[in-house]
Amino acid sequence: MWRHDPRTTLLTTVRTFLFTLLCPLFPVLGLLVTVAILSVVYAAFGIRRWTVLLAYPAMIVQLPLLGYALARRTFVRGGRRYCWHGTFDVRVDQRSYSRVLLVDPVANRRFSVEKRYVRNR
Repeated sequence: MWRHDPRTTLLTTVRTFLFTLLCPLFPVLGLLVTVAILSVVYAAFGIRRWTVLLAYPAMIVQLPLLGYALARRTFVRGGRRYCWHGTFDVRVDQRSYSRVLLVDPVANRRFSVEKRYVRNR
């Protein structure tokens, strides 16, 4: 998100940071507002669950997790590790691993093995 649209990411982070700061200062109001907002979102999608009550703790935990996500330069998808260098510059990391599922016909059981991918130059 940061690589594609830094301005929107910065605005979202600042808005989340301010709201997260206000939640512990006004816990009852923060709880009511977050649950009300998420209830409207749930209703718009036709979802009726008790998990709407987890909106307040999720808001508190969201800020440190967002900071962690923005600080990471690598990510794993499909068993391969990618390194993000720029907006459209993503490369396969040399230390990339993938799990391969093997079947042992004698013991009739499955097990996984890590297979190393080597980047071609």
